[in-house]
Amino acid sequence: MNTATSLGDLSTEERSRAIRRAADALRRGEAVVFPTETVYGIGVIGAEPSAVSLLRELSDNDRAGRAGAWHAPDAETVERAVRPAFDAHKRIFDRLAPGPVTFIVEGDEGAIAEIRGRIGLAQGAADDGHRLAIRVPDDAVAAELLREAGAPVIATRLGASGWGPDTQLTPETIAGATGAGIAEVLDSGKTRYAALSTTIRLTPAGGYEILSEGAIDAQAVDRRLSRKILFVCTGNTCRSPMAEAIAKHLLEELHDPIPTRVLSAGASSAGGSGPSPEAVEAMDEMGLDLTDHRSRGLSKELIAEADIIYAMTEGHLRAVLAIEPTAADRAFVLDPEGADVPDPIGMPLSAYQETADRLRDLIAQRFKDLQP
Repeated sequence: MNTATSLGDLSTEERSRAIRRAADALRRGEAVVFPTETVYGIGVIGAEPSAVSLLRELSDNDRAGRAGAWHAPDAETVERAVRPAFDAHKRIFDRLAPGPVTFIVEGDEGAIAEIRGRIGLAQGAADDGHRLAIRVPDDAVAAELLREAGAPVIATRLGASGWGPDTQLTPETIAGATGAGIAEVLDSGKTRYAALSTTIRLTPAGGYEILSEGAIDAQAVDRRLSRKILFVCTGNTCRSPMAEAIAKHLLEELHDPIPTRVLSAGASSAGGSGPSPEAVEAMDEMGLDLTDHRSRGLSKELIAEADIIYAMTEGHLRAVLAIEPTAADRAFVLDPEGADVPDPIGMPLSAYQETADRLRDLIAQRFKDLQP
């Protein structure tokens, strides 16, 4: 019996029973329609070649040689299967899953076959031999269904069936689905984003490329993935702005695939002051331009946004933690040995030059162990 269930007015237990019926249908080799945060999908168990063939028939989809995308219940399951070799790729999964993104993992035939085997997918279910598609829906119904299924689920967008729109089920769409043999239709109303997922390619070299924008645009992706580093001193006119300039230069030399934003602030700065002339000259000798810098005061917002915070002294570290105690696991004195970087203010140019050289060495040390 083919069933369509509107989940909106059901109790939690009634909703779970409907989801379990859909999971039972999946395990019997049948297809179901279920919601995600982007569009509704048609899903089957991807381990069974007969079910994969059924999905192709229902959706008329042979996109790039694969029947659909593997829909995983959570990011941890994906990371165990993919075993990302690059920090940037691990960060992508950590920051974007679950969410409205389709990940395209690239590799040679052997690498893709190993991932496919760890997932338990049939060949061609979610890959074409060199690229494997993955989704981790940020939708409670989808997540519960994927867990209840007890086997890897692949899905493609409902719109590929031709039964109707795939961001909200209509009576015509439901009739088309049940008429085509869909065993269970789970209807939870209009999808949250009402748009296709954004597609991101994970390159074999460790980088990424946005292949198509969907529910979130490229700028939003970069914002979520970007690493933010904050340097803190007293007035934000010499030590921390020099550290900011040096760090930006070192990151360019490292060719780090993770987008990184570097900022600096002063624990006692009112903001708006220019850099000290000696700091400008010391940076100029390193080929770095500090002339446009304007000081900013340390704030709770800056601390909250930072992934890692480097303080010039123990006193500056205490100032950070006084504003935001929860930053203790990501705020450190810049020197790994815990020694302070003294303030060169009021001293001759040579002191600024020595400070700049020390900052460069300390930042280079820290960046060797920079975490995703």
